Amino acid sequence: MADSLGWCDRYWVSTSRGTQRHFVDRRSSGGAVGNRKLLIIRGVPGSGKTTFAKFLKQQAEWGGQFFDSVYHYEADNYFIRGSGEYVFNPAELPKAHAWCQGAVRKALSTQYTAMVIVSNTFSQMWELEPYLQIAKETDTEVTILTVETLLSDQELAERNVHSCPVEAIARIRNRWESFTSKS
Repeated sequence: MADSLGWCDRYWVSTSRGTQRHFVDRRSSGGAVGNRKLLIIRGVPGSGKTTFAKFLKQQAEWGGQFFDSVYHYEADNYFIRGSGEYVFNPAELPKAHAWCQGAVRKALSTQYTAMVIVSNTFSQMWELEPYLQIAKETDTEVTILTVETLLSDQELAERNVHSCPVEAIARIRNRWESFTSKS
């Protein structure tokens, strides 16, 4: 299967909400192997990105991995108010992504050994670029994980925690870019 953090080519996770297949794609931002690691988790809404990220964070904290700090960020965190209520405003999406990138940059710029997990849709390759640039600037190793699902758009709409409508999920799937053979 996999070691405590799931560093393998294929990873299956079964939960009460369904079985998800995770692929590990070891795309690097330039071969950097410092004392920091950036895990990027991509997938459509409702596919299990957040659940998988929380699982990996817990494993890194408790599973014998040697990181001083482990962080998990999502652009969606920007929309969570002090009361814990999620209030999405599409006009603020650029601010949400800027906030997420800033948090990742800050976490990877410390002198400590850090692991940072980012889970967003990343439906198109250009959306990864700011994070790959941050990794390059901070001499951080990058691993990109793609969460695939066999669920329908309707099933994903019913299970995602941010009430993303079925039409939006369909648009994300239609513009989805898979990795090519280029590194």
